[in-house]
Amino acid sequence: MNSMFISVLIPTFNRSSDLRNCLKSVLDQDWTLNYEIIISENDYSNERATKKVLEEFSMLPINIFIQKKNLGMFGNWNFLIEKAKGEYFTLLNDDDVLLPMWTTVLSKINGRQMLGVLALENTPTNKLQSYENDSKHIFKDITLNDLYWGLWTNGTLGSVFHTDTCKDMGLFNPNLYPISDWEFYVRYIEKCGGKVSDKTLALFGRIDSSAIKIDTMLGDMEQSYFFRDQLIAKKKLKNNLTLQLIKNLFYAKKYSICRASNEYNGVHKFPNAVLSFAPTRILLRIFPMRLARFLFK
Repeated sequence: MNSMFISVLIPTFNRSSDLRNCLKSVLDQDWTLNYEIIISENDYSNERATKKVLEEFSMLPINIFIQKKNLGMFGNWNFLIEKAKGEYFTLLNDDDVLLPMWTTVLSKINGRQMLGVLALENTPTNKLQSYENDSKHIFKDITLNDLYWGLWTNGTLGSVFHTDTCKDMGLFNPNLYPISDWEFYVRYIEKCGGKVSDKTLALFGRIDSSAIKIDTMLGDMEQSYFFRDQLIAKKKLKNNLTLQLIKNLFYAKKYSICRASNEYNGVHKFPNAVLSFAPTRILLRIFPMRLARFLFK
């Protein structure tokens, strides 16, 4: 067996059924190295249900922590990383699923460099898709320009990080919610670099967009808008002026859609002066963001 040791970290919050599926996907991997599974239940009232599920997986090397006080989403992630004993770790939400052959990426680990895989939403259609059943990966370097457009996956799903490096550079910043994971990737890849495989080897939980409040969406946009400003300010990106233009048009369009909703009552710092310019409003209706991303990425 390979001497490498990896920690599989699973934060959970009152979702026993999802946790069962997540653990089953870990169990179904072809493990050729030493590993541990650490679970942190962030809902004290769900202790019994969580431990009941774990009884089904007694064959796995699981450590469980029940939080008496809610640590918050990223606080729970940080707790798990601090507890990790592995040289490397991967972090799965309780509704994430690893697909067969995910462990093949572990043989490609190179020092402290981050390794990632492609992921799809966990829908019936995606579950039925046939995935390439081989271990030949084609890796692409991840740059700041790539990260400017966001993440290629959902959160940390399927990615492998060097544990001590994460602890040394500082973990996820809960104050940056909901973009804490995005900001973390930028810091990590700036420091150690990263590559992403061409293989789809994970599924993430389905997102119920109807349950997201307008104020929450605007808060997300505000955080990500100013974070993209920070990336541009690093002066390490290509086509800075073009990226500024695309950014303003893109966010102005999203912002105008949210503001048109009767549900909006909050106050945000999001800049919207561009909306008062009539030609801009016309352009927002036809500007193809996907084409812009393809041309300038």
